[in-house]
Amino acid sequence: MGSTKMPLQGWSAALLVATVAGACYLNTLRGGLVFDDHRGIETNDDIRADRSSLSQLFSNDFWGGSMAREQSHKSYRPLTVLSYRWFNYLTFGMAHWWFHAVNTILHALASALFWRVLREFGLAKQACLFGGLLFAVHSVHTEAVANTVGRAEVLSAIFFFAGTIVYARRVVACGGRPKEQQQPPTKDGDGGVHAWLWLGVAVLCAVLSLLSKEQGITVLTVYAAVDILTHWKRDNDGGKRLKAALIRVGVLAACAGVCLRLRLAMNHGTEPIFKPEEMRATFHADRRVRLLSFQYIYAWNALLLLWPAPLCCDWSLGSVPLVETMLDWRNCASLALYAMLLVYGLGALRQLLASPRAGWQPALGLALLVLPFAPSTGALFRVGFVVAERVLYIPSAGWCMIIAMGYQRLTTSPLLPSASRRVVCVLGAVTLLLMAAKTVHRNEDWNTDLQLYESGVRANPNNVKLHNNYGMMLVELGRHDDALRAYNAALELEPQYHDVHFNLGNLYHAAGQLDKAAAEFQFAAGNPNQARRSLNNLGSVLMKLNRLNDAELALRQAIKAPAPGNQDNSQAFNNLASVLGELKKYAEAEDAFREALRIRPDYVDAHFNYGTLLVHAGRMDEAERELREALRLHPGHAGAVNNLKVIEWRRAHPD
Repeated sequence: MGSTKMPLQGWSAALLVATVAGACYLNTLRGGLVFDDHRGIETNDDIRADRSSLSQLFSNDFWGGSMAREQSHKSYRPLTVLSYRWFNYLTFGMAHWWFHAVNTILHALASALFWRVLREFGLAKQACLFGGLLFAVHSVHTEAVANTVGRAEVLSAIFFFAGTIVYARRVVACGGRPKEQQQPPTKDGDGGVHAWLWLGVAVLCAVLSLLSKEQGITVLTVYAAVDILTHWKRDNDGGKRLKAALIRVGVLAACAGVCLRLRLAMNHGTEPIFKPEEMRATFHADRRVRLLSFQYIYAWNALLLLWPAPLCCDWSLGSVPLVETMLDWRNCASLALYAMLLVYGLGALRQLLASPRAGWQPALGLALLVLPFAPSTGALFRVGFVVAERVLYIPSAGWCMIIAMGYQRLTTSPLLPSASRRVVCVLGAVTLLLMAAKTVHRNEDWNTDLQLYESGVRANPNNVKLHNNYGMMLVELGRHDDALRAYNAALELEPQYHDVHFNLGNLYHAAGQLDKAAAEFQFAAGNPNQARRSLNNLGSVLMKLNRLNDAELALRQAIKAPAPGNQDNSQAFNNLASVLGELKKYAEAEDAFREALRIRPDYVDAHFNYGTLLVHAGRMDEAERELREALRLHPGHAGAVNNLKVIEWRRAHPD
């Protein structure tokens, strides 16, 4: 669909786009691993070649757990995890700057490829440059680039754009471009053997995009849109090109069906588990509320593309309040979105009807915006977020293409005087500069967890989870008074939010306010996901309050409570054994210690406490064995050293 050689000016433009994209994210290199990076990178054994095999990597989810687990998030992105392993861990280990550097390089590559997509779609060189630069600096991309786990979006986009270029350039026959950009038909055109081989390459790119992030499968629908819009009406060919295009679309549909079936098989017949309290629109009982709320969520995504000012790492819980009635003013935003889509769609259709050979670009821009966003709408299946800036990485390409076409029309319109066209160019440059400045500034928020949550509560003060996480960061820094204010702010928003009560209990426990801590842990235990930890901590507090019978009851309940994620009950058994020892139920205490050590053989506290119990029971040989094991696991353990001296003294003074 274009000349065989990319002119020098083209390479220069691509290099400029890539350079600007990289420059916007240079300040991320001094940042650390934050937010989901802790789970996706720091504790994920799959990125460490010395801890996990390649076969495990390809059978685990994005977070390093088996896809067969009931608690699995079902995010299957092995190529992204493999990139962490090969590009990062095997080169510079866990160096944070290199994780960010690779993300920045990949974003630069994606931006350059998107510039080439615009060239293949027939936009003028100036418009392609503007569109490519807008994609490179768009601030909505910060979550995908500055946050290391966002690499899934960027890597998927690279294969998405590469496949689109291959399909447009090598599979689709000449046409759909301005006449001067067309090349004569060849045997590699519609139906040619080489075209089918290139179609296979394009499908391979789609598979690679899918294995980087699930959203990548939508590139097959973009291929189909390119083919149909290019060939839907051709002169003097008797519809042959359109028929060939429909055959290819049928092949693409079959490929999509196979990919989806294989991908669903990876879920092992189960669906991801989401928290209804965090995704209220998805789980609301009233269908009308769900419908109205989702329409407003779509409008909110459109606002982030138009001007990404209220950026935040989390939009769950009460961040976007439900739209419960038709009289809610936010329905106007939803109507405005659909009105704009309708007006634009009708305009694109009108242009397509008026100029079939060159008027397909507006319709393709709309397809590139809407089709990749479809999996994120929640209309086809549940998704694990309310609004997520990262999922707009690929759909923003359609938005940038639409803006670039508008820029092209205004700067080349003969109806506008040259002075007005220069004003448009200046406004375009100012827009790019403002967006780049916003991006660089936003990157700073992703340097540390504290900065991220601090910016989050400013941008999104209605999100109880952000206040809670901000409080936890403040506790780690020893700023307990500030943490208490953050927790109280969270409870003002949602008094029943159990996670805050659990963390508040820990804060009171550390401050020695045991009665308050017990009350908070008791409340937090009402949430099944928090029950085990809360009851265990409650038992510890009650033991310090010398309420031993209540402590025993709480700890036995903790052992029976469900264990979400990877939680085990070894700590509860250890604490129960300590309580039973205080109650002089020595046989039961010994059984509890043994169970704790069966679950966690390297549990230092259990070895020490069990050894101490055996010292009191006069079983010195067994006590010495447990205490020396505690000392082996934790060299210099003061309690173990002291008790071993007690054993030596008793052996020396048997009377």
